[in-house]
Amino acid sequence: MSGRKAQRNGTGVSPPDDSSVHPSGKSPEQLRKDRIWLWTWFPAILLTTSMIWVGPLIVGITDKSYQVTIDCTVTDAVGERPAGSTRSSSPHDRVIIQTAECGKLLLKQGINESNRDAVAAELVEGKRFSFEVGGASLKLQWAKMAPPVWSYEKIG
Repeated sequence: MSGRKAQRNGTGVSPPDDSSVHPSGKSPEQLRKDRIWLWTWFPAILLTTSMIWVGPLIVGITDKSYQVTIDCTVTDAVGERPAGSTRSSSPHDRVIIQTAECGKLLLKQGINESNRDAVAAELVEGKRFSFEVGGASLKLQWAKMAPPVWSYEKIG
């Protein structure tokens, strides 16, 4: 015991050796468990945070440079301002387009309070349109992402 005399505390047990106790008061076993917890959960938390914050940013940047054209039959188009947007010329005005073949599409480019309903009315239910959309978001529709529409044109 590192040159000290064992002291008895009335229970017949010697106090712990200084080499087996960390300054935090934790045993080596507890310190090992803490490190395992840290190295297991920290990467998981970092990955989740990246997916929530960085992922959509990367998808948005990719959508601007990678666009594809799809032909779809419109089933509904509604102009709206999302809850929480209060300014009269909010950049958040949009037209939500539902299609039979392509799912939900989102038109925000050039949309404002004064034209959103007129643009939605142009997208006649049952008619086919050609939409230029963000390619990355289109591939991620399974994750409930609505691809942004950059332009559209009526077919026929």
